[in-house]
Amino acid sequence: MKKGFKKFLWWNLILTVPLVGLLAAAPFLIDVNRFKGPILKAVNSNINGEVTLGHISLKLFPFIGLTLQDLTVKNLPQSTYASSPLLKLSQLDLRVELKTILERKIVASLELKSPEITFIQTAEGTNVEALIKKSEKPVEKKAPSA
Repeated sequence: MKKGFKKFLWWNLILTVPLVGLLAAAPFLIDVNRFKGPILKAVNSNINGEVTLGHISLKLFPFIGLTLQDLTVKNLPQSTYASSPLLKLSQLDLRVELKTILERKIVASLELKSPEITFIQTAEGTNVEALIKKSEKPVEKKAPSA
């Protein structure tokens, strides 16, 4: 082997091994559950309902993955549709392959485990429509520029 190629392989190894180790260790070093409160607060303030969530976990190698456990979406208690949750999942898994990100062709998978989805229709509308918070600001249309 040529000396330059050996040097290239060593530098590649020196840079790659710690990076792979960091990606493998990051989920143990980063507690994603500390973000649960702010995320739930933001979501709940933008819907007419309540989202509850159990444990959140993160995986960074060999794919980027996010797992949400015990996810429930309910309408507000004073709502006509408060009798049963709109959505209840034992687990939601979102995975994005690392290789596809590098190729700029993102391939993701979403897996819902033990889903319970309840649609209710009354004369007033549906539980999905009741969950969507109406915008308080009117949408302004921009005039086309000349």
